[in-house]
Amino acid sequence: MGWVATARLVEAIYDAEAFTDVVGELAQSIGARSFFGGFGLEGGLSDFAIDSGWWSAEQIALYGSAYIEHDPCVGAMLSNWHPQKVLDLERLIGGREFEHSLLYQDFIRPMGDDTFRALGVPFELAGGKGAVTFQRGIGQAKFSEEEKAALERFAPALAQLFAARGKIVALENTAQRHRGLADSFGRPMMNLTSAGRLVEANAAGSALLKAGQVLELHEGFVRPPAIRMRQPFKDALSAMAERPGAGMSGLRLTRPDAPPDEAIALPQMDGTILLEIMPAAAPDLSADLQRIYGLSPSESQVATLLCDGHSIGEIAELRNVSIHTVRLQVRSVAAKMGCSRQVDIVRRIAALPRYHSSQIQ
Repeated sequence: MGWVATARLVEAIYDAEAFTDVVGELAQSIGARSFFGGFGLEGGLSDFAIDSGWWSAEQIALYGSAYIEHDPCVGAMLSNWHPQKVLDLERLIGGREFEHSLLYQDFIRPMGDDTFRALGVPFELAGGKGAVTFQRGIGQAKFSEEEKAALERFAPALAQLFAARGKIVALENTAQRHRGLADSFGRPMMNLTSAGRLVEANAAGSALLKAGQVLELHEGFVRPPAIRMRQPFKDALSAMAERPGAGMSGLRLTRPDAPPDEAIALPQMDGTILLEIMPAAAPDLSADLQRIYGLSPSESQVATLLCDGHSIGEIAELRNVSIHTVRLQVRSVAAKMGCSRQVDIVRRIAALPRYHSSQIQ
């Protein structure tokens, strides 16, 4: 493009700081003291502003909220809209008109600034539009014809640079909204390549991977913690990636001593797979004791409280019954479960496949 190396331009498209530096080098090449601009695609997806740091963030915010519509430079560019052309805004506006404007009197002068002379470059392409202005102070010389001509040569490239950066910002903003939406669901979600490499995960998905019980992250790849499940998991991902847009598939994620978790897998058009994990419902110990051993609802509740470590007296207080009643219920539970002692009841329940001892401590 001329004023910087191609490698720097590529970096500027993808990095906001590099983008500012590249425009700053152009400003320096024409002797501008500061610059300010912005760009947006239709629909507002990529609105972004750029400045040289001459004004503080607070001053820029105040300008945008209260003074931009009173800026004679903006008015002059809108009324003389010539995309990719350099406009001598000082000549179009007239120094006297700018000096008596609300912007200059109420905003620029009170903060001790003397910004006065400006060249503007409006641009409009690829469904978006924007502009950038290069400024000097009132005590500095006007921009020369040579400086205007130099900026004119780079104006089309400058417009392309803003448009390319705008598209990247649009993608970043869309991705951020998608991440926020995914986080709001609460369920673990993650995007994987066909080989299982993690592309990104929402907050719940990251927490699930960190826990490492259902799936774990190893050197950037997602895999089941159980060795015997890793190859089937990889094979399933690979098969789904070969059918982009084919619709949802289901995956069962098994783990020792716990009910299996289900996952909805949705192949994406780019070959990745979106996984939504639906953790298995917490086992209902009381209901299962009634079903397996024929305990009554009251007896199953007493057995559950025993497993939670409560004494006979504590159970009586929690259930608002007498100690004698609880003892009778414990005896009935022991008989139905084929146990002779309270400790045997706890051990038998802990030995159930769905109720590892860590779940009922």
